[in-house]
Amino acid sequence: RHYKTPEELQELLDSEIKGEKAELPANNFLENSLRIAIAGEFTATELKVYGYPEVNPQYLFLVEYSKLQFPYLHVRAPLNGHKLDLLEESAPLIISKIAHLLAKHGKLLVVGDAESCDICYRHLCTVTGEKYQTSPVSPTCACGMFYMTPSQKEAVLAENFTVPEGFSLEPVDVDRDGETIHRLWKNGISAELPRNRLRYLPSLCARTTEGESQDG
Repeated sequence: RHYKTPEELQELLDSEIKGEKAELPANNFLENSLRIAIAGEFTATELKVYGYPEVNPQYLFLVEYSKLQFPYLHVRAPLNGHKLDLLEESAPLIISKIAHLLAKHGKLLVVGDAESCDICYRHLCTVTGEKYQTSPVSPTCACGMFYMTPSQKEAVLAENFTVPEGFSLEPVDVDRDGETIHRLWKNGISAELPRNRLRYLPSLCARTTEGESQDG
């Protein structure tokens, strides 16, 4: 099932954070991403959310991409353990839906546990006829979509920060600092990608007295 509208995404969110499920670390990434999507905050990239099977989905797939960014596929496995027969059925369906993105960008980042990555890798090779590499990454890791909802932005901006001696805190210069990130990022594709991220975060930058940025 493709969850398209805010109402459908809210329905999915409500079902996935019901009761004790809201406390599970494996759901943190999913909950935050769905809240951002519902708030309409994915403005620099596109996010597609799929569930399988259609009724009472066990596997959830979040695909983020843009004209500049190769697709990022996050696989949320069932919270009570894998049902690999369902993953075998769903993986080729999801990959076929993003085949046009693979053809354009030639890359795919898959984030999930070892079983999810292995099965996605096998079906990637089957569907595309190409050899792709995937690396298992913990589904609780802090990577992926990192936009913020309006309430999250307000909470961050309300924080008080202690500035280390010799530094000053300044608003990020989107063009300048985006270019710096791109220059220093070994996997950087385009300077527009970090600039897009910085535009949609209430970012601060610690600078030395010489004006060099140290952190964002």
